[in-house]
Amino acid sequence: MRVVAGRLAEARVYLSYCLAILKPGVEVPVFAEPLPFVGQLDELNTDDLTLIVDEGRRQFDRQRTDLERMRSRATTLVTIGLAEVGLLAGGARHAFTHGPIPTAAWSISGLLVVLGLAGAVAVLTCQAVLGRTDTAAIAYLPSPLLPLTALAYAQQMSVGEETVRTRLTVLRDAVLLLVLSALIYAAGWPFTN
Repeated sequence: MRVVAGRLAEARVYLSYCLAILKPGVEVPVFAEPLPFVGQLDELNTDDLTLIVDEGRRQFDRQRTDLERMRSRATTLVTIGLAEVGLLAGGARHAFTHGPIPTAAWSISGLLVVLGLAGAVAVLTCQAVLGRTDTAAIAYLPSPLLPLTALAYAQQMSVGEETVRTRLTVLRDAVLLLVLSALIYAAGWPFTN
């Protein structure tokens, strides 16, 4: 996974997501490298190993559910963003004929709404990388399978956690941009009368 860290990491990740809309299949970054599993499972009994596999399945299911909830929220956000675009389009005539303050407010608001929409669309369309075990690959492993399956789950779950965490931040930033867009446009509106 590609990691973006350092100065302005959140803005760089957000812009990477927005640009990923234009290039399908590109890998979108995360904020941190998934934590590697460095523990040992050798001394665990069958019940403990079964518990690890079961919890890994639950965690993977929760990650998928979290991503679906984010997609649902992003869909709502796209609808709101498109309504903002309509409002901006309707007010363009007033903004550009009443001086520099409404023009600046309209322009900044328009830029923010486009960026907010791009982030919401990116959450909807960019491929989510989740750690998962490959059942076919497990079938080729030597017996006993349970310890190897438990190890695979333990090693893979942090990949999905980073993906969920990063997408939640991108969605939050998209909401923030759309709210700022509406507030700036509303602040400039009194100057158009």
